[in-house]
Amino acid sequence: MRPVQVDVVPLFDVLPRGKPALLDVLLRIRAPEPGRPGHPPRPLPPLNLAIVIDRSGSMAGEKLAYAQAAARQAVAFLGVKDRLQLVSFSDEVETLAVGGGASDHDALMRAIAGLTAEGSTALHAGWVRGASLLQGQQEPGALRRVLLVSDGQANRGERRPEVIAHQVRHQSAAGCSTSTLGVGRDFNEDLLEAMARAGDGEYHFVETPEQLPAIFEAELRSMTRTQGRRCSLALAAGPDVRVVEVLNDLERNPTGSFRLPNLVSGRTLEVVVRLEVAAADAEVRGLLTIKVAWDPVDVEGAPRQQALAGLSVPMVAPRAFEALRPAPAVVEQVLLLEAARGKQRAAAALDQGDWDQARVLLEGVLEQVRQGPKSAELAEEQAALERLLTDLTTKDAVITRKRSKAQSYERQHSRLGPRAGPGWKH
Repeated sequence: MRPVQVDVVPLFDVLPRGKPALLDVLLRIRAPEPGRPGHPPRPLPPLNLAIVIDRSGSMAGEKLAYAQAAARQAVAFLGVKDRLQLVSFSDEVETLAVGGGASDHDALMRAIAGLTAEGSTALHAGWVRGASLLQGQQEPGALRRVLLVSDGQANRGERRPEVIAHQVRHQSAAGCSTSTLGVGRDFNEDLLEAMARAGDGEYHFVETPEQLPAIFEAELRSMTRTQGRRCSLALAAGPDVRVVEVLNDLERNPTGSFRLPNLVSGRTLEVVVRLEVAAADAEVRGLLTIKVAWDPVDVEGAPRQQALAGLSVPMVAPRAFEALRPAPAVVEQVLLLEAARGKQRAAAALDQGDWDQARVLLEGVLEQVRQGPKSAELAEEQAALERLLTDLTTKDAVITRKRSKAQSYERQHSRLGPRAGPGWKH
């Protein structure tokens, strides 16, 4: 694997001499594209998937039909070295099929076609079955992931998000990730988000069943382009420098480092670090040292890899500093992350029935975004915030909360949204 690139972009390239300062620093972490001119691309990692589908009564009709269509696409995507476990749950959990490669496609397709909707929602037990099947299938170098699809509240078996998330985190540490897809209005977004966060996976709010195939495609494309997993970010501040916060909502490892999403070629992870720098009269060397570490997927058992970067900042006269313009890329990313935080706080206000506070919070971040640099990403964010405010006008707290939390999660974790495309095949 070629080196991972870590770009360090400070809000200002210099700081005012003799004055304390806050400094936002944007970290851009890029996995290299597979292959290079004159060299063959690296082999794609084999995939080992467990698709776990809710077939409770509320999934009847379009929801189950599109879940079946998405599962059929996943089967068509399988390569000769890939494996797929198909699990369904309602009151009970059923392993419908276990297969891999083209020889098992027909059996998998028949199992998918036989799904019917009835009963209640044993969500935790369904996830446990999928993860257990993957645990028993540990092909060298394979990427293992549970894809959980549900439209309802867990009402059978274990239901506590913190307990389920703890189990998901344990599986993630063992190399089995979890992504969750919540369909419609009635699922528990707090539970599904907690599972995805703990499982180093994606959390998707599927507003209409028609989106399911495209989201499955995005998941599988992302997996085939994964180059590093169990990724972490360690920050070391220099003398008289303090890391105030990381604006992204990242979990910490027991060592104090931050958990990052997998390194996926074509995806840039963007993290903003806020520093407090004491007054100084000379260049501040070693202002911040950054270490990104990961386990490569190219070779089973390969040693952990790392990329290092650092930041030093010279000093200028305060008057000269005041004339400087901040880096637009940093301003943009700070605004996007602040908007994500605003959405989370608005969702919390809705939980308390405080519609006015939710509106104030969303209007506040919308105004900040409007005053930011002109860019396609901020224009998209502005449109999303305006839509949330429209949702509030219609008093639709359910949809407002789900959209707010899903958008916030994706932004703060640099996640990929669903992108459809023809001809996807592993």
